Amino acid sequence: MKFTEEHEWLLVDGDLVMGVGVPGSWVPVMRWTAGGDLLLDGTEHRSIAALNPAIEARTITLIAPSKTYNIPAAFADDAHLDEAQYEAMYKRSIEDPEGFWAEQAESFLTWDKTWDTVLDWDYHKGHIRWFEGGRLNACYNCVDRHLERRGDQTALIWEGDDPADDAHITYQELHEQVCRLANVLKSRNVSKGDRVCIYMPMIPEAVYAMLACARIGAVHSVVFGGFSPESIKDRILDSDCQSVITSDEAIRGSKHIGLKANVDRALESCPNVHTVVTVRH
Repeated sequence: MKFTEEHEWLLVDGDLVMGVGVPGSWVPVMRWTAGGDLLLDGTEHRSIAALNPAIEARTITLIAPSKTYNIPAAFADDAHLDEAQYEAMYKRSIEDPEGFWAEQAESFLTWDKTWDTVLDWDYHKGHIRWFEGGRLNACYNCVDRHLERRGDQTALIWEGDDPADDAHITYQELHEQVCRLANVLKSRNVSKGDRVCIYMPMIPEAVYAMLACARIGAVHSVVFGGFSPESIKDRILDSDCQSVITSDEAIRGSKHIGLKANVDRALESCPNVHTVVTVRH
């Protein structure tokens, strides 16, 4: 396993140019002209009619096999697998995919009901199913299964808007907070299949909210905390959310943004919402 150098795509004089990028140098090797022609080393190769020449200037990282870097010994010594183990696992996954992935599913997940079929697929028909007939709970696998041996271990590290504001949350603490919120939702008659809108800043309670929904089988719809009341309204109506979890405000770069106020405005056009849970942030 080795690192590789990178290709970069840049907008140069109206053309999209790909070059080999390493620290301190950048050599162009391919160019898409504004007219839609693809050039390799200055020679026209083929037309790309679908290319949009107005594409914004940006860098897109791709992997190139032209140069490799050895992995530092300290990295290799601390890896979960060495190269031989990885190659053996990969070979098995290709030769016996059902057996390999069944073992992985048994090792890393806790199932309420074991699957009937590991995989059933047909790429030509676009038909792909994994672990059909199996049943598990995502919250249980993220939290509960770790409590016995890792309850006091940090599960989440949160960094606030202020660099001095942070938190280390253990699996035990995470479990307690998730269960409390799940019970609040159940007390408001939120049950399996119900949709819950989550409109929150990047705080631990946002994780609690998603896991609480998963715990009771509710479907959570996460709405980006920077969206307007109109956008919140559209997403609540589209998925027929009847509950909302939000925060009184979000803080970004010392700027206070009233999330609950945005929700209140959105709910003026969402008559089916019966519950709003608000975190004081």
